[in-house]
Amino acid sequence: MTLLVAVRQILVTDTAVSGLLGSTTIGGTAVKSVYPIVLPDTQIGYPAIRLTRISEPKDPVNGARKTRVQIDCYATTYGVAQKLAEAVCNALTTTEWVDDNITILNTSAVNSRDSYDANTRLYQAIEEISFVWRYTP
Repeated sequence: MTLLVAVRQILVTDTAVSGLLGSTTIGGTAVKSVYPIVLPDTQIGYPAIRLTRISEPKDPVNGARKTRVQIDCYATTYGVAQKLAEAVCNALTTTEWVDDNITILNTSAVNSRDSYDANTRLYQAIEEISFVWRYTP
């Protein structure tokens, strides 16, 4: 398991975040719209989230890594994008998480900003979250 997979799992199981997310049907199964790195080209349900690792120093300190992740919250209205971003921050900054090989030790919100894409007509609320975590093989 990677950090982005763990973050996705936290988000889709958090009731506040999950309740706001759209879903996409893949192979007859509804899947919450949280994607690593790139949104799919196919029709997806909005609101949606894209997760991108933006910084991870190569030398862990005492076995713990410090990684910054950008969380892009997309919606058809500004208000929903903001509400989703707030739910994401609450879910990720109040969670200590252990599963499989990932232990999230600490999180903190680093930065927030907004955007709008005139081509897709989607609003974007962007959050940067810093994670201190440990991988145990």
